[in-house]
Amino acid sequence: MKLKRKIKQIVNLSQAIRAQEPQASTLHERQAAVAMAEVEKCINDLIMEKMPIRVIFLSLFYFWLKLEDPLRNVSEKEANQSIPVSEAIERIIMAIKAVVDKVPSYNPSLKCKN
Repeated sequence: MKLKRKIKQIVNLSQAIRAQEPQASTLHERQAAVAMAEVEKCINDLIMEKMPIRVIFLSLFYFWLKLEDPLRNVSEKEANQSIPVSEAIERIIMAIKAVVDKVPSYNPSLKCKN
């Protein structure tokens, strides 16, 4: 029953992290919260169905790329070029780090409702 114990640990950690997060207050924050909850439910369902974690991770990675391509003006031809997954992940991590380094500190919105 190691899997059940690990899932319980992940759930507990997730709940502890969420308890420290501010509540969504703007319309966009609430929409993002709903979307994240749906993604989390889907991932939990896949884990409970014993879907391999690697398959879940690579699926999320693939669909994230498909959503990100148009935002980054990446053509379909460029997106379909084959490079090793490890190189693609390394490039993405570097891009994310570059963006995160430029992001100002998060300050929760003071608005109550939209």
